[in-house]
Amino acid sequence: MLNATTLRTASTAAITNLVEGWYGGQGLPGNYNKDFIPPGWTNSATERDLYSKVIKVSCRSCHVSRNKNLSFSAFTNLSAFTKQLKLDAVLCGDSRTMPNALRTFNIFWSSRCGPVDQPCLLKANPDLELTCPSCLP
Repeated sequence: MLNATTLRTASTAAITNLVEGWYGGQGLPGNYNKDFIPPGWTNSATERDLYSKVIKVSCRSCHVSRNKNLSFSAFTNLSAFTKQLKLDAVLCGDSRTMPNALRTFNIFWSSRCGPVDQPCLLKANPDLELTCPSCLP
């Protein structure tokens, strides 16, 4: 019931896609699918991995409510944002302002040298062309 109500609000297309993907499509309700990956992130294993290990964990909660290009609802949105040199500035610059929420900021930057090093996963994707310093060994 709550999910259907959420979809009747003025939510973004990314929120609608996410809720429908989690709960069985337009008809709702379905069983919760915690492993749902939006179609825009399923073109390759690399995209699925990046979404599951970085975007889902440290970016989605805020960006899903943004306009189409900043929603990161597809890898192409993230790639376009990067090619405008904006991702480099907010992730790799002196300010390191992203993620903007303290909780996800700590999760993202504390993952360095852990089993899932989120900054290095972004840096390692050649399509993103980030100029951040090399990842730590």
